[in-house]
Amino acid sequence: MRTTRRLTTMVLCGLAATVAGTGVTAAGAGTSDAEAARTWYPHDESYASDDDAGGRDVFASLYTGTGLFYEVGFWAYGEGFYARENSTDGHGLKAYLSVEGFGTATYTIDTAADDWNLSFPEGRAVSVQVCIDGTSTCSGWAHGGRT
Repeated sequence: MRTTRRLTTMVLCGLAATVAGTGVTAAGAGTSDAEAARTWYPHDESYASDDDAGGRDVFASLYTGTGLFYEVGFWAYGEGFYARENSTDGHGLKAYLSVEGFGTATYTIDTAADDWNLSFPEGRAVSVQVCIDGTSTCSGWAHGGRT
C-alpha cells in the first residue's frame, strides 16, 4: 500500500511539474554539461502512517519528467529510513534525516538503494532532505513526519 501510494503521487506530481515548467537545474562541483542541462523537480509529502497510530511518514525527492529520480523517505512504523536513486549521471545520493531531540544524520550512498532500520521514542518530529552528491542540487526539507 505505501509503495503504491508513493509511486502514484510521485508520477502525478512529476506530470504536474512538467506541465507547469517548474524545476531546478543541477549545478555544482564535477557537474558534466549533460547534468547541468538536466532539470530536477523537487517534491515532498507527509501523511498519516497506515501502520503506526499517531505516526506520520515523510518523503523528499528530486526527479525528471523522464523517470529518473533521487528519493529519501521515513516510515513511522518501525522507524525505517530509505534512500533510492536511478539516475545515470554518475553521482551518488546524500540523504539527511533530522529527528527532534537527536539532531541531523547524513547518509551518503553510491548504490541504487539502501535502507536503515532505526529506533526513536514515539512522538518525535521528523524531517528529511535529499541531495545529488557532489552538486548543489537538493530538494527542500520535507517536514511533518512523526515517529
